[in-house]
Amino acid sequence: MTIFNHSVIIYIIMENIAGNEKLEIPIKKVFFIFPILGSIAFVISGIYIIVSSFSKLSEISKNNFFSNPFVMVFIGILSITFFGFGLIILFRKFLDKNPGLIIDSIGIIDNTTAFSTKRIKWENIKKIKKYNLLFGLFGQFIVIIVDNYDIYIKQFNNKLFQIMARLDYKMTGSPINIPSNVLKCKQKELINILQNELAKRNLMNKQ
Repeated sequence: MTIFNHSVIIYIIMENIAGNEKLEIPIKKVFFIFPILGSIAFVISGIYIIVSSFSKLSEISKNNFFSNPFVMVFIGILSITFFGFGLIILFRKFLDKNPGLIIDSIGIIDNTTAFSTKRIKWENIKKIKKYNLLFGLFGQFIVIIVDNYDIYIKQFNNKLFQIMARLDYKMTGSPINIPSNVLKCKQKELINILQNELAKRNLMNKQ
């Protein structure tokens, strides 16, 4: 079942997770519009810089480092490569029809970003907390503290993703940081849901 904005419905559905039910929280598609437009703008700017470096050679000042055609080409290629790669990732996520987050009897399936760790089992989760970057202005995250964080880091085949996961670990205490601001559910509500479900699982394991 897909849940959109009604928190009351969310809590009712959570009671059935112990059975075969699962909670699906969709992604806010509108969240990706501005980053996509921004990436397109930087790609176009990179192309313009490269074209300008060849079409205006006679106007380039030799005393200005950034007016050097080789420097301009390098900056243009860097802009196209970095923001072009980001554009592909953002666009694929924008077209992705899968839920951003799935909560079931086994654990959590994170599909919020291209760098997500996917399946996180309840048995590996020690704690769930929030982390807001600069009071939430630059991102709101739900941090999943696990007892075997290194295994989750190694799930990434890409070395760059592994480096990013280790940086996340140093910053928040976990490589698993779910951006709650991209989900159609408020951060406070989602944390309550996850913490309640984790407490329920821990209680069941003790019995």
